[in-house]
Amino acid sequence: MNKPTIPILYFDGGSRGNPGIAAGAAVLQLSEDESFVVSNFMKYATNNEAEYTGLVIGLEKAQQLGIKTLEVRGDSQLIINQVNGLWKVKSDKLQDLFNQARRLISQFNKINIIWIPRKDNHLADAAVNECIDQAINKVSSTEKPNTRETNVFNQGDMIIVSQPKNQDEAHQGIIVESPEILDNGKIRIVIEISTKD
Repeated sequence: MNKPTIPILYFDGGSRGNPGIAAGAAVLQLSEDESFVVSNFMKYATNNEAEYTGLVIGLEKAQQLGIKTLEVRGDSQLIINQVNGLWKVKSDKLQDLFNQARRLISQFNKINIIWIPRKDNHLADAAVNECIDQAINKVSSTEKPNTRETNVFNQGDMIIVSQPKNQDEAHQGIIVESPEILDNGKIRIVIEISTKD
């Protein structure tokens, strides 16, 4: 097996809504044909919280595998510069995650943490989106992600709508499919409309 000189950890995070439903993820590459993916779904978090979560769970996985020398790559300048001691952590919400990351970093014999462009972080980015998509697909109609009031509408509900061309002509409709949360956090609702007498 052709192993690189140093294992590489890619980390990323994303929030649909910022804050909103989110995930942190990491891809640990040991060789061209051996890698590990870890991810963590978050019902309500910011992009930066999700990014830090990706870094933390990636470092934890590397430690579980007994890795002592590691190169870490991420596309968040904020996280990279904070953990490298170049920028201060000003957010109280990020302080705990920063402390977790620094504690884990200190346990490696040698670690190099560098910034990379977003286009070079596609593996971790894909893991983030897959984690969020899987969580959305598992959510039942009574248990929605905490994006806002996503359970306001239900299949079979009657609602009043108006056509933009003629606001005086009200219509009523019935929701014919269970509402679906889209990738951008919006809700897709299918309604059958009939003219209201």
